[in-house]
Amino acid sequence: MGLESLPAWVRINGKKEALNKMSDQEFELLDQLYFVTSLSKLEEVLDQSSHELWPVLMALVQKGWVKVMKDKSDEEVTGDDIQINNKDTYVFLATKKGLMAHNTR
Repeated sequence: MGLESLPAWVRINGKKEALNKMSDQEFELLDQLYFVTSLSKLEEVLDQSSHELWPVLMALVQKGWVKVMKDKSDEEVTGDDIQINNKDTYVFLATKKGLMAHNTR
C-alpha cells in the first residue's frame, strides 16, 4: 500500500495530523530511530508509555518514515501484519525518507 492510497491525515492521540507535516513528538521519536530500537528502549529514553508511543509510531509507519521489523532481523512487518499484541517483539528504524524529513524540518 503506497502513501497515495492513504488519507492526507492520520489521527494521533485523538488529533488529526497532516501526513506531510512532522509534530514535535514525531521529531523526538525519529531522533531515536537512526539505529534499530525496541519499544521498551523508546519508552525509557523518551519517558513515555507504549500506549502513548504506539499511535505515533504507527503514524510514522503510515507516512513511510519508519519501518517495523521482527526482533532485529531484516524481516520487515508491514500493513495489517503489524499487531499491537506483538509490539514488544518489534524493533523500529527510520527509513531514508524519514531521515530526510527529520533532517529538513
